[in-house]
Amino acid sequence: MWSPTFVVVSGSTPDGPWPAILEYTHRIHKRWAERHGGLAVALDLSDWKTDRAAAWHKLLALDLVCGRPTLWLDADAIPAPGSRPDDFLADAGQFRMAHDKNGVNCGAMAFGAEWKAWVGEFLRTWWDAATPAELLHPWWEQRTMGRIIHEEKVAARRGPWIAEERIVHAAGVKDVDKLAWLVARDQ
Repeated sequence: MWSPTFVVVSGSTPDGPWPAILEYTHRIHKRWAERHGGLAVALDLSDWKTDRAAAWHKLLALDLVCGRPTLWLDADAIPAPGSRPDDFLADAGQFRMAHDKNGVNCGAMAFGAEWKAWVGEFLRTWWDAATPAELLHPWWEQRTMGRIIHEEKVAARRGPWIAEERIVHAAGVKDVDKLAWLVARDQ
């Protein structure tokens, strides 16, 4: 029986252009994962009913995928040409995140970890750390991570940053333009 060596998880909401963006990038995630012995899964992040923006639901989605190395990619992010799973996945006991071009220190658009019990605890710490202001901030969970990533408990688990050249992310592109932007960069 085949067992993937890692899982790529992505998700979006059914709002506006996001279903088309996720459909497009999931095909890329799937091709990339299969080429490297992995599996790609796409989720509707609006399925979770919480008092938070759907972007926060990536933490809940990741907590469901236990037992193997896992990479989260936002629906508007794809692996850059030539990237490999090792560019994203951390050594045992660590997680990796991408740098955020907006200067927040980290970007939750790409998050990789070998799935162990501590990762669930880490995701709960991230979820619980949100301040009321961060829950309303347009960067949602990324703003919280940008604050807590240097705290001792979190910093102790952080591995090397995911190199910016290993990911193509439509950060700062208007939602209605993201699909065309990604298609242009996937040529």
